[in-house]
Amino acid sequence: MIIFGGTTEGREIAEYLSDNRIKAYVSVASDYGANLLPQSDYITVLNDRMDAKKMRNFFIGKNIHLVIDATHPYATEVTGNIKEAVDGLDIKCLRVVREESQNKNVKQFDSLTDIISYLRDRDGNIFVTTGSKELKELTGLSGYQDRCMIRVLDSEDIVDMCKKLGFKKEYIIAKRGPFSFDENMFHFSIRKNAYLITKDGGSAGGYEDKIKAANRLDMEALVIKRPVESGLTAKEVMRYIDDLYNRDRS
Repeated sequence: MIIFGGTTEGREIAEYLSDNRIKAYVSVASDYGANLLPQSDYITVLNDRMDAKKMRNFFIGKNIHLVIDATHPYATEVTGNIKEAVDGLDIKCLRVVREESQNKNVKQFDSLTDIISYLRDRDGNIFVTTGSKELKELTGLSGYQDRCMIRVLDSEDIVDMCKKLGFKKEYIIAKRGPFSFDENMFHFSIRKNAYLITKDGGSAGGYEDKIKAANRLDMEALVIKRPVESGLTAKEVMRYIDDLYNRDRS
């Protein structure tokens, strides 16, 4: 069995497996994700990014029969690689999904490109919490160096990348979330911001507290829509494993 994802759900499933003495591999993309996992004889952590070919070879080499995709809702590339890797193999693949947030006091967009187009003719500072991968696209927004304050992981490599893209050091907040309502209020209030650009990472990603803080400060919340997908919750995956191992969770 292998779990993909240094997410809250991935960690919960890994802890469940460890507690029940079920061996599994857990693949994460960062040292931070690896450090959050339980230290257990039953959990083997893989801190390595794998493409579809590497995944497929690993599945075959380790005789994997169950793959649990607990990656982030917006990690579409990894999910695509997992689907490609298991194609044609006798492997069960379960996708873990988060419940979508019900907060309606936001403007939703299909992509960051659409948000940038929306902002081109509008004034005001912007607070960005989309993650570091999308930041390059923001450099196409006129005056982004002065308008955008960004919050990213506290990785030296990520901060250096942000600086190389032209984001000002004083407008970079390098910390690890999820963040509480009060923390968001503090960060958003460092300077006057008219807009929040974010993703719907669900309660596990602190999404609701971001939106509440933005609403309280009269910031317009601009949200990149979550990819539409189906799957199971983390608890449903645990129940599936219970059935697989004939365990009683009552």
